[in-house]
Amino acid sequence: MIFGLPVTEAEIHFLPEAYRFFILNYVIKYGQHLFHNIYASRLQREACQTYLPQIGRLDVERLLRALSL
Repeated sequence: MIFGLPVTEAEIHFLPEAYRFFILNYVIKYGQHLFHNIYASRLQREACQTYLPQIGRLDVERLLRALSL
């Protein structure tokens, strides 16, 4: 439940795109403003090398089964 409402299948399918938006917008685009420079540079590098490439590996169907959706 999110804010007292049940999570829907469509919302679970949207998770990879929401995560991609977060990484691109808040880590890569605005990271220098949100994090200390040392951490921002490291997070931006990790985002490009690790987090973004692995988004496609998220098994949404497995998550849906675990949530009985």
